[in-house]
Amino acid sequence: MSSSSSSSENAYMLRASNLSLKRQSHPMNTIKRREQLSLGDHLGLTKCGIHLCHLPPGNESTELHWHTNDDEWIYILKAGPGAVMRIKQGEGLIEEYPLREGDFYGFAASSRIAHAVKTDTSEVLYLLGGSRTNLDSSHYPQLDKRRITDRTGRTKGWVVDDGETIDLIDSS
Repeated sequence: MSSSSSSSENAYMLRASNLSLKRQSHPMNTIKRREQLSLGDHLGLTKCGIHLCHLPPGNESTELHWHTNDDEWIYILKAGPGAVMRIKQGEGLIEEYPLREGDFYGFAASSRIAHAVKTDTSEVLYLLGGSRTNLDSSHYPQLDKRRITDRTGRTKGWVVDDGETIDLIDSS
């Protein structure tokens, strides 16, 4: 059996070096942007997501957020001076923690720990992953909004201002 198979010959392996990262803006704030390669999507993973992310200097990866149903984790591969993890727990103040290569952050579903990666003059390279439940709500405490993600195929989701009531209608 040869070990020289390319990733195009099987459904369980890819070489990230053969693929390119795509620049993405955050749907809640287009100023927040990162470059990302969805590794799990390329291999057909459906229960978990895993992404290789590059955050250029002077950027923030996302709006501060936390998930109701999805666990999320971040593993730092490379981080230069001034790169931080921004954390807001509940109604508390935003704290910043310097990032170091090898740091691992885990955010359990419904933990109410809002988070985002931020760079200064250096870049950050990291793995981002988590569960993919059928329905998830991302909470953005600084925006007073929630984003509902529907992975059942009926719709992509919708955005709701906090304090608003959502009435779900049975389609049967």
